[in-house]
Amino acid sequence: NEAHYPYRSFVTSAQKRAAAAGGTGKNDDDDDDDVKKPLVTLDRGTMYDPNIHLPDKPNFDDKRLGYEESTPLCDELVNMIGVRGPITTADYIRMALTHPEYGYYTAPSSDDHDDFYDDDDDIDPSSSKVTKNPIGQKGDFITAPEISQLFGECLLLFYIAQQRDLPADKKIEFVEIGPGKGTLIADMIYTAVNNFPEVAQRIAGVHLVEVSPEMQRVQMDTLEKLNAKLEQYQLIFPETTDTTTPHENDGKSNSTKLITNKDIRKDNDHDRSTITPDGKRIIPIKWHDGLYSVPTSPRTASQFITCQELFDALPVHSFQKTQNGVWRERLVDVDTADDSPYEDMPAKAQSKPRLRFVLSSGGATKALRTLLKVTTAGVVADEGG
Repeated sequence: NEAHYPYRSFVTSAQKRAAAAGGTGKNDDDDDDDVKKPLVTLDRGTMYDPNIHLPDKPNFDDKRLGYEESTPLCDELVNMIGVRGPITTADYIRMALTHPEYGYYTAPSSDDHDDFYDDDDDIDPSSSKVTKNPIGQKGDFITAPEISQLFGECLLLFYIAQQRDLPADKKIEFVEIGPGKGTLIADMIYTAVNNFPEVAQRIAGVHLVEVSPEMQRVQMDTLEKLNAKLEQYQLIFPETTDTTTPHENDGKSNSTKLITNKDIRKDNDHDRSTITPDGKRIIPIKWHDGLYSVPTSPRTASQFITCQELFDALPVHSFQKTQNGVWRERLVDVDTADDSPYEDMPAKAQSKPRLRFVLSSGGATKALRTLLKVTTAGVVADEGG
């Protein structure tokens, strides 16, 4: 979690359960000894003091200054930057998309609007959460699988052409990263079962990589509906666990279903039982919060990995080459009263942002050294550095 959310040490439900049992919540296989360490977390947001950390910050609430209205996520960004300094664009994008409470894809639905994927853009006046439908005709965007099942059928045909080069006894697995509403994988399974039984018999399992418990729930609903249409196959799901996390603003609880599998990292083989008591073939469905936990069994199964409209939603780093030929990383900082890039903005223009871009200082950042291969001074080696 700290790798995904460097601004805060979030605690997962698995870690909470492990802590209650005296463990750490980490993969036990990673530890050489059996010593259980106590779980310690640090909420950096509570360390913020505006008088200490951001003394030059304007009074954003002063209407005369023309700053945009704040949001709960913006407040967290300001607090975080105040404590630790400017953040990378990758951290900024990651927070905007996957923050546990306010992320675009991961924000829990409010109590009054339990359906995360309803047809309306509902705003609960008593809540800071917006239960907005990101995907669909009334959402912000629509993807090919939501328009027609032909997309899933054509993709399956491509995979079938590829699997013909595999040994006849080798199983196949489908892996989808960012499955959306689960429509694409459902179309692929349905087409395989009903039109290509020889392919369906080779499916050893399906792995869905999804960071949002809300979207996991939507995907499970989609696949459960598919189960009702399958006569000779049964999709098997892992157990679901109720997780209750308090809202930071009001102290209330938000119960959500998090699909878990405690043995997921150890499970390099598939379920031994492949037939249900009523004679149906089993296709195991498993969820993961990252690609790192998807098991691989190259000797027994080949994996077909699908990423439908995924890369345009991944966090990215941003770099800029200065006039003196030195590379610097673009960072996100809080605007200041003395050196604001918005000072010359016309009075009738849109409201001024509370955040601004700045360039890194003090040598090349880790991202610069890793991605652009620059020296510590920020110069590409083959350019004379």
